[in-house]
Amino acid sequence: MAADPALSALDFDALRQRAIGTLQRLAGQTWTDHNSHDPGITVLEAVCYAITDLAYRGDHPVADLLASLPTPDGTPPSGAAGLFTADQVLPSGPVTADDLRRIVIDLPGVRNAWVEPADAALASHDAAQALLAPMAPQAAGVGTASGRSSPNVSLLRPRGLLRVLIEKSGSEADVDGGMLERQVAQRLQQWRALGEDIAEIRVLDRLPVALDGSIELAPGADGSETLAAVSLALARHLSPPLPFRSLREMLARGWRTDQIFEGPLMQRGFLDPADWAAAGRRDAVRVSDLIQVVMAVPGVAAIKRLGLLRDGKPSTDWLLPVPPDRCASFDMPGSRLQLERGGLRIDHPALRAQARRLYEARLRRSALPPQGPDDDPLALP
Repeated sequence: MAADPALSALDFDALRQRAIGTLQRLAGQTWTDHNSHDPGITVLEAVCYAITDLAYRGDHPVADLLASLPTPDGTPPSGAAGLFTADQVLPSGPVTADDLRRIVIDLPGVRNAWVEPADAALASHDAAQALLAPMAPQAAGVGTASGRSSPNVSLLRPRGLLRVLIEKSGSEADVDGGMLERQVAQRLQQWRALGEDIAEIRVLDRLPVALDGSIELAPGADGSETLAAVSLALARHLSPPLPFRSLREMLARGWRTDQIFEGPLMQRGFLDPADWAAAGRRDAVRVSDLIQVVMAVPGVAAIKRLGLLRDGKPSTDWLLPVPPDRCASFDMPGSRLQLERGGLRIDHPALRAQARRLYEARLRRSALPPQGPDDDPLALP
């Protein structure tokens, strides 16, 4: 080995020999195969190559490292041509389930998505007969022909299978569910890890939630504005959004640049991990929660009455279960929310129509990517 450390950093064989010697001393009899076919040695050789590459580059003057070839039209090259921006060097491909969720949510037409392990039994194994048989999806258990369970039969639940649930953005007519499933499948198949596969991709059907109630307005509150704000608050409670943030927003929230660009680079903006916990899928709707949501809206003085509508009729139920294959969605047209001021009803068809226009416009606007200043806060100097 060369005596000069700077020269040894350029010597791949010397680095490899020294590293293997260190492994032999540390691992002892735990790791004895140090031939090239061993995966650990492959990783070690990749590290040695990276060290030689860094040493080679580091031996050059900085001006040469940052220099670039002249442009074809003869204009001088940019002074920043040899530098890389954060979005070029920090992102990576998806690694975790959260990363896979990000690349699904980044697709247009997706409001929210969940990527979770699929724990369903896909086959049964009869040890007595050495028989492996696929199971019907609706099968709840395994038994003999007579219906009694057999100690020889066990369920097989393959690991590495994922289930993807998707909530569409916009109205039912805005997005083709079948097309969306195909786009999600294509994107996930590009990035799934070895030993992983997508068992199911499902676009969730919506469960319309219609309400019946009477709301007392505060003095001076605008009726159409308040009704639109109440509807938007209810919609966001029933189906919590996962908003995209701009780079400036993420920096203002205290995230470091390396944290912001960790994982796959998204086209529609950035997702704040702090928002993820509040963007879960509802498994039940509680009237008590809805009352708190409405009372928090500016312009609402009191709630005289609020409950669920079932088949167009008021219901005394205080809880509405949400099936696993559906997502709750506020049904503003189907709701009967009356507005009162001083005990007198003030809502009328024109007011309600204006409130609906405001509500739908704000829903569409909330689904758009964030808009910010054109200047990049991380632009090269």
